[in-house]
Amino acid sequence: MVPHAIDVYEFERICSSIRGKQDDKVVLFTPISALVPRKRLSIYLRILGQVLNERPDLVERIKVILKVPELIEVPNELKRMVNVIGGWLDRASIIQLYCKSDVVVIPSLNEGFSLPIIESFAAGKP
Repeated sequence: MVPHAIDVYEFERICSSIRGKQDDKVVLFTPISALVPRKRLSIYLRILGQVLNERPDLVERIKVILKVPELIEVPNELKRMVNVIGGWLDRASIIQLYCKSDVVVIPSLNEGFSLPIIESFAAGKP
């Protein structure tokens, strides 16, 4: 048994079953496994806010899906753009989030063996 193995065939099967984009927004999927400073979630949210201050039109063009271990409060200016998914999800639901995204954003300062990076590669996402 390999507990952290990534089954690329599972990703291929689930991703191939998802039909087209539901809207024309660019989807940024950001999986955060722990609410600790090195994950740089607060910096990521602050940068998103700065980008929106300079380019308010992007709120209609970008959707951020933020997967965190527990629900968090998002700054008001980002609430129209950021969807927070807190808590546990089954494996297929996590894979669907990767498959439906356009880009996977991992804002961590450093990682050991980063499963989200490997999972994003398995889903064919930059």
